[in-house]
Amino acid sequence: MKKLFLLLFLGIFTTKVLPNATETVKNQNDVTKISTDANERLKNQNTTSEQTQKLEEFKKLLNDCESVKDKEKMLDLLKQVQDVLNSLSLKDGDISLVTEENDSVLYNLTKDVASKLEIPVPLIFSVKTEIYNAFAMNIDKDKKFAAIFILESLRKDLTVEELKGIIAHELGRIKHGHTQKEDFLMNSLILGGSACFCGLVILSMLSPKLGLSHDQQAYLALSIQASPILAILLCRAIYSYFSRKCEIEADTTATKITDPDAFVSALKTLDNHTVDIFKKLVTDDNFFIESYENLYKDVEQEKVIFLKKWYAKLKIWYQKNNNVQQKKESIKTLQKYLKGSIFDTHPTTEKRITNIETIKKENAAEITPAIDA
Repeated sequence: MKKLFLLLFLGIFTTKVLPNATETVKNQNDVTKISTDANERLKNQNTTSEQTQKLEEFKKLLNDCESVKDKEKMLDLLKQVQDVLNSLSLKDGDISLVTEENDSVLYNLTKDVASKLEIPVPLIFSVKTEIYNAFAMNIDKDKKFAAIFILESLRKDLTVEELKGIIAHELGRIKHGHTQKEDFLMNSLILGGSACFCGLVILSMLSPKLGLSHDQQAYLALSIQASPILAILLCRAIYSYFSRKCEIEADTTATKITDPDAFVSALKTLDNHTVDIFKKLVTDDNFFIESYENLYKDVEQEKVIFLKKWYAKLKIWYQKNNNVQQKKESIKTLQKYLKGSIFDTHPTTEKRITNIETIKKENAAEITPAIDA
């Protein structure tokens, strides 16, 4: 009997365990070889001069920090800067740290606005990209560790005073700590939504003991199924509403310390650029729609067999219909942009300009009595 069990064990070991172990070792060897090859390729890859310069600038910023805590915060900020670089698919040479030596205009504008807002001058990055925007970030309550990004495609279309208004808006966001507030709100909404969902699940598990009727249990089950979607929509609406309030607050700050008319002009430039994008999309779609219609007529005149002509016309109709749908979608998206929705993180340009005009009138009303006196 012992021999029988021993033979059975050896049979299972040689047919099942040993081949599996051999395959595992082989896979591990393959992974090790791939890892080694990857490391060798990385060693042989040359670092670009732009990346070297960027990392040297980052290293200098870290070395200039006076304490370990400051160095940690600066490192967090630089990591976010790198994340921005990666998210925009930019090359290292497309982003440069602005100083008074390499760009005195942008540096001094930012320094002047920061002084008026009584905050430290943030890191200033000039970004080469076709994206039309400017934005800021900060990770510290005392505003010491912050950065502002000015995208050159926007800058070249603005006057100095218009650019100053945009900078004031972004530094206003830093002054009021919008990044921290938005992050806190988002984390709170996620935590609150998760707690509500868990509460519903626990309530469902306890429903038999609570004496809930069959209909009540059915409603509870339906609530659990629908709650994730409803929670996402509700959280998005709440976050977007708060974000729009932050934008208005930053606009108000910018209006009080810069030329309101120049700031309005800058916002209109941004707005017109967005509308131009949709206009180009619609113009392209119109070209292809018209071209497919003409091609359809040409096929009609061709003397070919019925099935071949029918297939060609069907294919042209399908392509034309795709462009018609794309055009409708572009127009629909533009209408949403102009009208605004509860899920927009920015107010419409019209509402922002109305707010700026209101602040401008209030400032004028405060100055007039002082002049009369």
